[in-house]
Amino acid sequence: MIRPILEYGDIIFDNCSGKDSDTIDNVQHQAALICSGAIARTSRRKVAEEVGWDSLQNRRLMHKLTYMYKIVNGLLPPYLLRLCPPLVSDITNYNLRNQGNLSMFGLNIRTTRFKNSFLPSTIAAWNKLDFLYSVQVVLAFLNIT
Repeated sequence: MIRPILEYGDIIFDNCSGKDSDTIDNVQHQAALICSGAIARTSRRKVAEEVGWDSLQNRRLMHKLTYMYKIVNGLLPPYLLRLCPPLVSDITNYNLRNQGNLSMFGLNIRTTRFKNSFLPSTIAAWNKLDFLYSVQVVLAFLNIT
């Protein structure tokens, strides 16, 4: 009921300030308190465990990665597909370890604000996916043994 309102356009405002992010998280926390019936002084972690909701930051990251998936695989209109940078293997003739990664070539990243905006931050997260997946597999294995 409140989450769609909080998540509308979240891939755009993901680079908001820490204060703005805290304000949005407070709205979710208040909604979680109401849904769980917990008292106002209950810790955020316990309330989040009770309702089983992901943090808004994690959901924004997943939305950004989902959108990048759609861009990379041509599932969006052409004007958005033009945002997709080339793969590293398309730029160089060398056999590099990161040849499957999206290139940051051509993105003149001079400010932190631009670095945290949709395209640069999502490309960086997209390029880390393989590493993050392998870390999750290792952690799952360690929990089993």
